[in-house]
Amino acid sequence: MCVATGSYSTTTAGLTLAESWNGSSWTVMSTPSLGGNGADILYAVSCTSATACTAAGNASQVPFTESWGGTSWTIGSNPQVGDGEGDFDGVSCISPAVCTAVGNYQTGTATMTLAEQSS
Repeated sequence: MCVATGSYSTTTAGLTLAESWNGSSWTVMSTPSLGGNGADILYAVSCTSATACTAAGNASQVPFTESWGGTSWTIGSNPQVGDGEGDFDGVSCISPAVCTAVGNYQTGTATMTLAEQSS
């Protein structure tokens, strides 16, 4: 299975998007969104099997992840870092339980590197 992630907009919100490829067509997968005052975006995804994917991005400028368990996406980590603003720009998984998400966060006027690993 191949998975692509991103976002789409309605008249009131920006929402997460994931689609799967079965070899002949794309199918929209239902993904949860955190909501809030901004857009929810999934910038990257890594899958170790058809039943194990992790997607990373931001929700209202806060880094977060979602996990695919074969039947549904669930919201994962939401680290509280710096001034609370940032995002995950990439993710790589070596197994269903071990993934590293990377991105950045704001603290004062500085942009800092962010890396989180599940275990």
